[in-house]
Amino acid sequence: SLIGLTTKPSGKVPGFFFTLDPQTKTLTKILGNIKGLTALPNQDGSKILFGSGGDNILGTFMYDKKTGSIAQTQLRTIPEKCTWFDVNTLYCAVPKSIPNGTYPDVWYQGVTSFSDSFWRLDAASGSAELLLDPNDEGISVDGIKLDVRNGYLLFINKTNEHLYSYAL
Repeated sequence: SLIGLTTKPSGKVPGFFFTLDPQTKTLTKILGNIKGLTALPNQDGSKILFGSGGDNILGTFMYDKKTGSIAQTQLRTIPEKCTWFDVNTLYCAVPKSIPNGTYPDVWYQGVTSFSDSFWRLDAASGSAELLLDPNDEGISVDGIKLDVRNGYLLFINKTNEHLYSYAL
């Protein structure tokens, strides 16, 4: 099993993502020279959801390790706002709008927060499906620490640290 290592992300400097094989002690660069790089590999490391940032820039991409291809996703979010369910399925909190700022810095610093909707993304086909928009209930959620367990999507609202669940 490989260990993923990412440099500290900032929209002002290029970032890198490496894997470390604990058996062979081999460090391999997977992605690099990407401003604001954040990364979230799936369970077997075959796909990596990664984000790029900068001044008023927030991009989300899928890297396929087998083919070496990179494709922009339909969702514009930060990988930390997502969780892998299986090797091809992600659940993500996706901001409805992106305020001006340097990303991901201003979000990490708490200078800005998001009002998210929640989506399922198929990494194989690239298709995305809206699951939930808390704004429809008059609630604003900046979703973090997503998890899927026993048929429920669990997440925390970063702004008040309340725990939410949504039946899938």
